[in-house]
Amino acid sequence: MKSAKKIIIEPVIDDSFSISRIDHHLNDHETFNRLTYHRIFFVETGAGYLSIDNNIFELHDNSIFLLPKGPIYAFSDQTSVMGFSPELP
Repeated sequence: MKSAKKIIIEPVIDDSFSISRIDHHLNDHETFNRLTYHRIFFVETGAGYLSIDNNIFELHDNSIFLLPKGPIYAFSDQTSVMGFSPELP
């Protein structure tokens, strides 16, 4: 994982809930993001790595990641997954 040169602070989602489809090509490869809301990643299929506050986690089929407000996360450039990501305020 590369060192963070720029961290993008994701905007707050006020009083809303959304679900995004994750489809193979993730836009935030090697981009570091700081969450201002809770986030869940449901990985149906695929493989790769997710860095959360400098801890590396392996992604694989049928896995779930729960992220609270505040951590910095990024996907490795080898990551290719399909699944869903509900975003909770």
